[in-house]
Amino acid sequence: MDDASDLGRRAARALFNQWAPPRAYRGGMPVMVAGRGARLTDERGRSYLDGLSGLWCAPLGCGRPELVERVRRQLETLSYAPLAWTAHRPGVELAERLLALAPPGLERVFFCSGGGEGVDAALKFARRYWHGQGRPRRSVILHRRRAFHGATYGAASVSGGAELREPYAPLLPDTLEVCAPGCCGCPDDAHKPDCAAACVRRVEEALLSAGPERVAALIAEPVGAAGPVRLPPPGYWPALQEMLRRHGVLLILDEVLTGVGRTGAWFAASHWDIRPDLMILGKGLSGGCAPLGAVLLSGRVARALEDAAVPGYTFGGHPAACAAALETLAILEREGLLANAAARGEELRARLREAAAPYPWAGPVSGLGLLCSLRLRLAPGQGSGLMEHLREQGLLCLVEDEALCLAPPLSVSAPEIREIAGIVAKGLAEIQGHKT
Repeated sequence: MDDASDLGRRAARALFNQWAPPRAYRGGMPVMVAGRGARLTDERGRSYLDGLSGLWCAPLGCGRPELVERVRRQLETLSYAPLAWTAHRPGVELAERLLALAPPGLERVFFCSGGGEGVDAALKFARRYWHGQGRPRRSVILHRRRAFHGATYGAASVSGGAELREPYAPLLPDTLEVCAPGCCGCPDDAHKPDCAAACVRRVEEALLSAGPERVAALIAEPVGAAGPVRLPPPGYWPALQEMLRRHGVLLILDEVLTGVGRTGAWFAASHWDIRPDLMILGKGLSGGCAPLGAVLLSGRVARALEDAAVPGYTFGGHPAACAAALETLAILEREGLLANAAARGEELRARLREAAAPYPWAGPVSGLGLLCSLRLRLAPGQGSGLMEHLREQGLLCLVEDEALCLAPPLSVSAPEIREIAGIVAKGLAEIQGHKT
C-alpha cells in the first residue's frame, strides 16, 4: 500500500499476521480502529464493508452495546474462574442453552478457547473413548480431502492441503485422508444421481483398507468451506452416517465455521439431520467478543468418560466469553437473524450469479445461508490482486485463485448486500479488463 499510514507501516514491521507472509504487507497495511454493524473504519477514516465477519467470527457485526454491557457486567462480577474443580453461572447456562439447541443425543459440553483447540479436544475424546473400551488400537482418524479444521498441530493433522501440512511435518500419526463430496468428479451444485453413493463407497473402502478395528472416528464439516463452498449431494449424510454406525466409527462434526446461525439454522447439522458423537463449535459463538470454543459430547461418549480426567485449557469457558455467547444467542433469536441469514444469503447468491454471468472464468456460485462462494479460474496471483482491489473499493473478503468467499454478518441488511455485490461486480470487470 503506497498510502499506508505510519501506524500501518509500524504494524508491518512489528506483526507476523495470520495467513499472509510478511513480504505481502511490508509496505504497510490498513489498521482498523472502529466498527459498527457490518462496517469497519481504519485509522485513515476509510470505511469498509466486512464481507467475511472478520474471520467468520462476528455474526452480529461490531459495536452491539448490549453485548458489550453483558461482558462488562460479567467482568465486574466474576472476572475469571476455571472450569476445572469449580463451575460458574455463565458456563452452566451456556452449556444448557447449547444442548437445548443442538442435534438430539448431545448431552455434555466441554469448553475451550477456540475452534482449533476444540478439534484437538475432540480428537483426544475420540481416542480416549476407545482406550476406555479396552480397544486402544482404534486410533486412526479419517479426515476428508480439502478440509480445513484449524491451525493447531492436531487440527492441521486432519486438514487437507500440502501448505498446511508439509512444512510442519511430522504431524500426528494415525490419520488417513478420505474422499469428500466432489472428489468423484461432480461439479458444485450439480451432483450426479449416484454421487452420494460413490463418495460414501470410497470412504468405506479407505476405512476397510485401514481396518475397521483400527479406526476411531471420522472428522468432517457438514458443508465444505475451505475455499469454494461445497454442498453435499442429496443423500450423502444419511448414507455416510449409516456406514459409520455399521462399522462402529465415531462421527466428529466440525461446526466451527457453519454453526451459530451461519447457514440459516442454529447448526448446519439440522439441514440433513446429522447426529454426531462429538460436535465442535467456535468462530461466532461469542459474537467475536472473546476467544471461545466448545465440544459437545453425545451421551454414548460422555458416559464412557465418566471416570476420565481429561486435560483442559486455562481460558476455556472464560466467564466473560460465556456471557458474550449467551447474549449473542439471545440477540440472534430475538432479532430473527437466522431467517435474515437465509433470506440475505439467497439474495447475495442471486446477485453474485448476475455479476459473474458475463465471464466464462467466473462461476458457479454456491452456498447456504450467509456462507457463499463464487468459483474463479484465475491465473496464479490474480486472486490476491482481486482481493486487494476489492479492499481498495471498500469490501473486506477472502479471494483465492479458485474462489471468492463471502460471509457477512447475519445482521447484514438488503442494501448492504446490494453494495457488496456491486463492488464484486466492479472487481470482476477489472479482472476481465486485464484478461483482454
